[in-house]
Amino acid sequence: MVDEEFASKADVELVNEFNVEQILSYMEEHMARGASYIDSILSYAEEYNIDIDVVGEIVRDSPILMSNVHQEAESLNLIEKITRLPL
Repeated sequence: MVDEEFASKADVELVNEFNVEQILSYMEEHMARGASYIDSILSYAEEYNIDIDVVGEIVRDSPILMSNVHQEAESLNLIEKITRLPL
């Protein structure tokens, strides 16, 4: 259990070295080749050997990224659709 906590803290420190702009840049490159938001996030986590939960924290901290991932998940029926009022 202590090792897991240490690993989690190390992951958070590693992610502090990366910023949302770097992740978005990485994702844009993958999406230009036809990947989805979710696939790009998973690929980023695997390539940089970062726990997906840590990358998830970055996604949740970015309203734009979170919105895009949420819409994609809705379109794939991974989550329940939310009725949005027109602007």
